Amino acid sequence: MSETWKVAGQSSDLTKTIETLVKEKLESQWAETDPAAADVEFGTGWGAGIMKNYAVHCLHVLTTSRPAVTGWSKYAYETLVDVHVFVKRVTLAEPDQLRRMKQHVDKIIAQNRTSLGQGVLLVRLEQWTTAHDPADITDTSFWHLVGQHRVIYYKVDTS
Repeated sequence: MSETWKVAGQSSDLTKTIETLVKEKLESQWAETDPAAADVEFGTGWGAGIMKNYAVHCLHVLTTSRPAVTGWSKYAYETLVDVHVFVKRVTLAEPDQLRRMKQHVDKIIAQNRTSLGQGVLLVRLEQWTTAHDPADITDTSFWHLVGQHRVIYYKVDTS
């Protein structure tokens, strides 16, 4: 007998990747004006080949699943998505836009933590880390922060 998996509460499985859902939420809710959404490159995957001065890229890191307490036909999924924030380096001083972009990502996630769509239960920030070497920013062309977010959803076997 074949298994048919669906996201709990939905009529189908996910039709988009989790990192795409996070990227689309950030892009559609971006209200910051410095930088404005039109000035930010939103993408999925690794941020190679960034063409604009500002970028937000969402990258799938890991998905784990385990049987939910309610039984073997329901599984809890946790997907880690890194949200990479890039600001082109034009001086040796950290730009205000880097802090503003990080805060705006935090605000969008907090305000939409239960409304990512497609049956996703919750999105939450785990931590922010600096991906560039703050002691020697001269070796890179971008200021770069990474926010790790945990996305939680359930799938059920409907066969």
